[in-house]
Amino acid sequence: MRGPCFLLWVIAGAAMSGGPAIIAAPRVTAVVDLASYSDRIAPGTLVSVFGANLADSSSVAPGYPLPAELGGVSLELNDGIRTLNAPLFFVAPDQINAQVPYGIAVSTVQARVRNTNGVSAAFPFTVQAQAPRVITANGDGAGYAIMLHADYSWVSVYSPAQPGEMLTLYLIGLGAVTPPVGSGAPAGDGGAGGPLNLVSEPPSVVFDSTPASVSYAGLSPNSVGLYQINVTVPQGLLTSSPNIVVAAGAAQSQANVSVAANVTPSAGNQWYVALNGSPGASGTKSHPWDLATALGQPAVIRPGDTIWLRNGTYGDGTTTFVSTMTGTSRNPIVVRQYPGERATINGSLTVNGADTWYWGFEVTNLLPGRTSPTAGSFGGLRTWGVNANGPGTRFINMVVHDADAGFGFWTPARDAEIYGCLIYANGWQGPDRGHGHGIYTQNQDGTKHIGDNIIFNQFDLGIQAYGSAAASVQNILVDGNILFNNGSLGGQFVDNILFGFAGSISGIRIDGNYLYDTPSASSGYSRVGWSFGGFNQDVSLTGNYWIGGYYALDIWNWSTLTYSNNTAYAVSGTTLGLSATNGQQMSKYTFASNTYYGSGLFAYNGQVMKWADWKAATTLDADARMNLGRPQGTWVFARPNKYEPGRANIVVYNWGLSNSVSVDLSKVLQPGASFEIRDAERFYGPPIVTGAYGGGSVTIPMTNLTVAQPVGTVPGVPHTAPEFGAFVVIAK
Repeated sequence: MRGPCFLLWVIAGAAMSGGPAIIAAPRVTAVVDLASYSDRIAPGTLVSVFGANLADSSSVAPGYPLPAELGGVSLELNDGIRTLNAPLFFVAPDQINAQVPYGIAVSTVQARVRNTNGVSAAFPFTVQAQAPRVITANGDGAGYAIMLHADYSWVSVYSPAQPGEMLTLYLIGLGAVTPPVGSGAPAGDGGAGGPLNLVSEPPSVVFDSTPASVSYAGLSPNSVGLYQINVTVPQGLLTSSPNIVVAAGAAQSQANVSVAANVTPSAGNQWYVALNGSPGASGTKSHPWDLATALGQPAVIRPGDTIWLRNGTYGDGTTTFVSTMTGTSRNPIVVRQYPGERATINGSLTVNGADTWYWGFEVTNLLPGRTSPTAGSFGGLRTWGVNANGPGTRFINMVVHDADAGFGFWTPARDAEIYGCLIYANGWQGPDRGHGHGIYTQNQDGTKHIGDNIIFNQFDLGIQAYGSAAASVQNILVDGNILFNNGSLGGQFVDNILFGFAGSISGIRIDGNYLYDTPSASSGYSRVGWSFGGFNQDVSLTGNYWIGGYYALDIWNWSTLTYSNNTAYAVSGTTLGLSATNGQQMSKYTFASNTYYGSGLFAYNGQVMKWADWKAATTLDADARMNLGRPQGTWVFARPNKYEPGRANIVVYNWGLSNSVSVDLSKVLQPGASFEIRDAERFYGPPIVTGAYGGGSVTIPMTNLTVAQPVGTVPGVPHTAPEFGAFVVIAK
């Protein structure tokens, strides 16, 4: 077996260089795992310690075994029984990368940094027996896992995993190994370097809902703290980017980690729906069903089958189509728009069946009325777009717009997903305010996933997760979404994201989202928890862009909170507000590697203060960067679609107001592929770019772009360009 030298960046390259330290005692503000920046840590885990005055300068360990002291710095870990020094990879004024010793007890551990200027106060963190964290290609713990083929080439969209192929997966946090290896010492290589070190608790690996065969699980040869699992890709994968979950003991790896894979063609039958279809038809291409009949699942439809929706508009705006379609988690039924055509539901879709995927078609309401004489949330004049009640259902790359609300994503829809959808212009104007959200969700059991959607220009909120005495808000993952200017059709920007509940919210992850409210408007915000809420449990917010608004983000009343690698900007209001209640302790909060722009104003427990005062009051964000004024340059991101190779969402923050921007599509398109780029704000208009991909970057115009007019009599809203834009690239 060969050691993964290419992964050394994970250990040393993940470090952040710091400037000269102030001569003061060190201070620790966070201890997180190095793969995903969470507080899930096991014996042997590679960790980053963040803080201030940790070292006088940067130093890197010269080799193995790792030293217990580096650059005059040591990291002392006390588990209540004894104190152990952690082996060190890297030290800098604001960050230390280290390995938690294998001999540490499973307990609450007190971390102290000792250097020539003194010793820090104890910082508590919890060590558990296993805490698997998969290492990802982008380094933030989400997206594509780092996996290798047998020839040590990378698994990618150009070289996807094949069913039945053995791959190597890299991760940290699998805990004790046999035979034991010394902390800071390299693992054996099965030869002259010593025997291989196998994990004591064998893990399991699942691709989506399909178990995979594991042939090796242990330390990666010649490495420190880095594990590998040799796993065989299961047959019958139904997506080109299946999610991977590693379980060891009572712990699981982080959500939203996937691998590029070839999809196994469905063995199911193909059925058809058309405008001229009928209940008595056979469902074939030449004798199609009507839509209502097909959604009632005629007896011939079996799990694994596909129902194709042909071109045309189904319904009259008052029609509610009800689906009882039920597949299985292993063989879902797929209801999908026929390639090259546009199938539209004019009305509403209510989904009560289970394990069915709804893919690619449009749901809207073409009735003209958008102004209601009735105040309040029940004054709507139209149908909701989609009401999702079915467990295991997925809503993929749909377009849902101009309904009373986009999606109702309700509690019975356990382990369901809304992915890759465009959701816009939903709601109505009441005499009091605008109403109607992009997504309204609640959850109790299982995990809901809201990922890689583009959600904008509703009459009211973008995503509202809101509970009551009869409905919970827990176990929800929101990642990779682009949300902007929600509330604009109602006359003012409101929440792009709101998690609010009078009771307790728990199990929330908000990762890698891109938010924008036109900064010059100083209107709009996002709230995770809220001032009317109760005592919330746990939330993780990592890698998000909270841009614009009256204030960029408010966080309320969490017992445990991870807030890392976020970027926030507010022109005049508070860039970040943080409140805690009922004895909630800042020591339970992990803040690391955040960047702020704008006003320099922050809030703590309702009091607005300047940046330095906020840091002193909260004792958080020691390594954060505060930049007064407007961001500079251009930020461009492309997120490949996990269900459709050659499709991706693109988001552009064009702070220099350039007439055009370049976006690298090398991870999306293959050279020579025909493609088009569509403006999300006018998705059904002509594409703004077409051509054959020649490799590298493609130019996107950021001027002369227009917004599609909403249905009915609705005031128009301006396009966000040139400062901001959201686009969809589609291979043809």
